Amino acid sequence: LSGLDKRIKVSIPVDYITTWHSRIEADLSTDSEQLFPGSIAKGVDNRSDFTLLIAPRPLLIGIGITDPLNPYPGVKAFKPEILRLYEIFGSKNKVKFAEVDVGHTYSKQHRQALYQWLHKWFDYGSPGIKEETVKIEDESALWCTKTGQVLTSIGGRSVTDLNRDYAKKIIPEFKNPGSVSDFNLQRKEIISAAKKLTGYKKISSLVKFRLIGSSQLANYNCEKIIFYPEENIFIPGILIFPNKGNSPYPSVIYVDENNNLSETGSWEIIEGVLNKGVSVFII
Repeated sequence: LSGLDKRIKVSIPVDYITTWHSRIEADLSTDSEQLFPGSIAKGVDNRSDFTLLIAPRPLLIGIGITDPLNPYPGVKAFKPEILRLYEIFGSKNKVKFAEVDVGHTYSKQHRQALYQWLHKWFDYGSPGIKEETVKIEDESALWCTKTGQVLTSIGGRSVTDLNRDYAKKIIPEFKNPGSVSDFNLQRKEIISAAKKLTGYKKISSLVKFRLIGSSQLANYNCEKIIFYPEENIFIPGILIFPNKGNSPYPSVIYVDENNNLSETGSWEIIEGVLNKGVSVFII
């Protein structure tokens, strides 16, 4: 919001700034309202790029160094970028990081930095303002029901319940085909629906690829290949084929979400296919 609305004169985000790349590496999920549809495909990182739009207005960035939801490596990657941008604007004094060795929390140290920052730009309070010790009320003091939960106190339905009911309305009932013709028709409908949902487009030309390495595994040859079906999209994989016999071999594509041959059962399946004189491409 600060990046898009110029009426906001000073911005102080806390426990948010990192990069999507670091979140993906940490295998983190996200709150849906923080992910704009199509942003990643267009090269926009709303975790950091929108923050750049705030420049050259005063910006204090609060960081929890051990925040598990906003990995610190992403902060380190973003920091020189934002500092360089403010330098270009001639406003190096308008950006500052308040890094505190805490987790995902708006700590007292963060708040003290906030008071000083607001005083600097709005002459708010005094530069040496200190928080007084306050008594933290018990959580139950905030409860509006006996248990603090509407569902368990007075009954009700959760969002999951509502979504499940809605899904039943919009998802057609699956019926087992009664004949071969019914099955073929149903298969066409499923394929058509899958193409529509995934945005599938038939590739009219040969897919570009690059061989990046080769090795041997037991009695088989292995080649590491990267395919480039579209611009900025790449699919890495491993082609394994027997080191005996005549090529080209019949091929099978083996899809594994982890691309991990060490998992129990994975290699046994692949080797069983290879022993029949068939090459296997693992994605």
